[in-house]
Amino acid sequence: MSWTQLTVDDVLKGLAPQEVASLQAIGGDKGDSFIELAVNEARGAIGAGRYSLGPDGTTPDQLDRYILAVARWEWLASFPQLQKLQTRERQALAQEARDVFQAIREAKYDIEPPTGWANNRAGQAWSDHYIPGRMTRL
Repeated sequence: MSWTQLTVDDVLKGLAPQEVASLQAIGGDKGDSFIELAVNEARGAIGAGRYSLGPDGTTPDQLDRYILAVARWEWLASFPQLQKLQTRERQALAQEARDVFQAIREAKYDIEPPTGWANNRAGQAWSDHYIPGRMTRL
C-alpha cells in the first residue's frame, strides 16, 4: 500500500454512467472541491491522531473508499435536483467513513505510514526502537 492523490475520476468510477450523465447535464461544481474537502478531512483526522502525514494532498490507500464515500455523498448532496442519487446507502457509507475518521482521531485505527517513514505516532519517540526483554526500568 502507498499514499496517493485521489481525483474526480476516482469518484466517478463509483457512479453508474446514467448518474455521471446527470451530473454533467446539471453542470456546477466539477467535484474537485469535494475531493479536496474529503481528503483534508481524512488528513486532519490523521494529524489529530498524531500519525505521520505523507506529502500534501495524499492519503493512504487504505482510506480511499472512505474518502471517496464522503466526497461522493457531499457532491451529490450539493445538487437538490439529484435527490434520486442521494440514497440512504450512500449517506450511510459517508457516515461510516466519518466514524472511521473519528476512530483515527482517537488513535483507535492504525494508519499505514508514508513510504519510508517510521510507523509510530508523533510524540512516541523511540517507540520503534523498543526491544522486548532488553529495556527495563532502572
